[in-house]
Amino acid sequence: MAVPNLSLEAFADDGFDVDQFVAGARKHLPLSNLQVQLREQVQQVQTAVVELINKDYQDFVALSSNLVGLDDALKQLQPPLVQTRRDIKAIMQEVQQEHQSLSQQLEARDQVRAEKQALQRFISINTSVDKIEQILRTENEDNGKLIERVAGELNQLQFYIEECKGTAFLEAMQPRLDTITNWVRQGLDASFSEALDKQSVDVIADSLKIYRSIGRMQDAQAIIKERVIEPFLDTVINRDAVKAPSDGLEAMYDKIITFVNDTCRSLHSAIERADVQLDEVVDLLWPCFYNQLTSRLGFVFASGIADAFHHNYRISFAFVDQLELGLGTLDRVRMLRAAPLYASFVKRWTLPVYFQLRFQEIAGTYEACLLDDNAPLPGAFPVPNEWSTLQALPVRALGACLYRCWHDDVLLSPLHHRFWKLSLQLVARARTHCQQLAVEAEDKLHLVLTEWTCIPPLIDSLFSTVIVPKLGLLEGHAREEVLGVISTLVASCSDLPTTCMVTLSKRFIEHAQTKLEACKGIPPLYRHTGRPAPQDASSYAAELLQPVQELLAAQAIFYGQHAKLKAHLCQTMAQALDAAVVACFQGVLDSAATLETSIQRIRKSKKKQTTSETMSDQDKIRKQLHLDLEAIVTTMEATLQTEPSDALTELRASLVVQDNST
Repeated sequence: MAVPNLSLEAFADDGFDVDQFVAGARKHLPLSNLQVQLREQVQQVQTAVVELINKDYQDFVALSSNLVGLDDALKQLQPPLVQTRRDIKAIMQEVQQEHQSLSQQLEARDQVRAEKQALQRFISINTSVDKIEQILRTENEDNGKLIERVAGELNQLQFYIEECKGTAFLEAMQPRLDTITNWVRQGLDASFSEALDKQSVDVIADSLKIYRSIGRMQDAQAIIKERVIEPFLDTVINRDAVKAPSDGLEAMYDKIITFVNDTCRSLHSAIERADVQLDEVVDLLWPCFYNQLTSRLGFVFASGIADAFHHNYRISFAFVDQLELGLGTLDRVRMLRAAPLYASFVKRWTLPVYFQLRFQEIAGTYEACLLDDNAPLPGAFPVPNEWSTLQALPVRALGACLYRCWHDDVLLSPLHHRFWKLSLQLVARARTHCQQLAVEAEDKLHLVLTEWTCIPPLIDSLFSTVIVPKLGLLEGHAREEVLGVISTLVASCSDLPTTCMVTLSKRFIEHAQTKLEACKGIPPLYRHTGRPAPQDASSYAAELLQPVQELLAAQAIFYGQHAKLKAHLCQTMAQALDAAVVACFQGVLDSAATLETSIQRIRKSKKKQTTSETMSDQDKIRKQLHLDLEAIVTTMEATLQTEPSDALTELRASLVVQDNST
């Protein structure tokens, strides 16, 4: 086995490790073999070197000739190079010293410049303070213009103050600065408050500009809330005002909308003139409204009573829609919806809890109607006119519950998808109930199926004309999906009677298969018993289709009106019963034939002569099976009104032939 990577390139690699190479090679071959291969590799390398020298011999000789005297030349070059190195080092030291000196001078100059700038700021601060104090001592000047002049100087003064924070000079000037700031704050706040009371748009706009220039917009917002917003909301948002009349909550919202259209509109005009980053609804009204609503009228968000929750939610979001409509621009609407307190307002409404209450109400009512045919529908579940002519309670209750899901007093737009799912679940529950009736209660089943043929068009009409319009604007793929679900739902409702017939037929087939087990007891009746040949069919043959006969007799009117369902039931029964009869009889025949063959083999081995009989036991068994089969076929033809299958006909023929041969 060859050593892996045994090449010149591997040995020339910078990361080549002898120990690692030997350790890896020992896994593949003994060290003696490795030594042999390495020697061969050395010989190949030596041979290659000799060949290379012989090939380029003249070049090697020329190279050695060119190198003669090179050492002397290098020794002559060494002294000048050493001297040059010393000169360069000395120059570098001088340059470094000069650089250090220049750096120190530049740092000193920068420090002088900074001190000069600080001194200029100090002079500017002192000049501005003197100027402001001189303005404040001016008499017979309008207070508003005086505040505007002082605010302009104060704005410039604040720039210098920011640059001089932490200095001893500023600490010494602080009492004078505080006096000026307090005077401006008091005067501006008083002037702004008076303008708000008088709704003077021009003065409000000028004041807002001053607030913006001195960086006190938060104070301006606080004053607007204190003087305008909160006093109004205090009189409007309170428990007594809401609970007094039946529409107190709606009246409260109407007053707020009126306030927005009147007072807030003039305030908005002033804000636009001042050109400040402020919105009277988003930044001022909505925070105050939300805080007072949650603190004073928190019961509005309670979801314990579904009707009250629905009423409060619908009125509250109608108010929000009006408020957004009054904002005027899409950008302001987006600002409102992006506000944190707007998101908090939406989250306060516990929609999942409300839906659970409605789910229990609607699904519980429908389930009660399915369990008790005499259970009355609650007053909140009126039966739609289109469904009122139906008599079966499960069918009428389905219509009432579906309409209840999409009634204006129940439905909320954020829950469209949940009520859509509940509607599909109600229809599915009705289908499941009918299939259960096919197993447990045939009388109730046929009463429901009598009217179920009216259900598909009613459901199609309900979903297409009532539900889909309330889902909002559906376009493209979404609309196609919804219409596809409706088509599938209507088709499943149309197929329900046929499905119930299949369920009934399975039940009857199970009964028939149980009765057919009796034919397996025929061979023991005639095997070595001396029993005479049979003359009549067994009793089980007449009982095989007894449940079907009773059903068709009891529901003669229903199946007379629904001939297709009867034909489907009979056809399904006939196909399954044919297969069951053929399988059971053929199994009995095969078992009897196998046993008869074994008996004949035993008799021959013992050389016993059997006495001749008019009919053997095997023939008696076949004759009894023939009589039973004829009775079954006759009953099937009379009850199910169908022809026997080819397999059943072949079985009858085989039994007739065997019977005739005896």
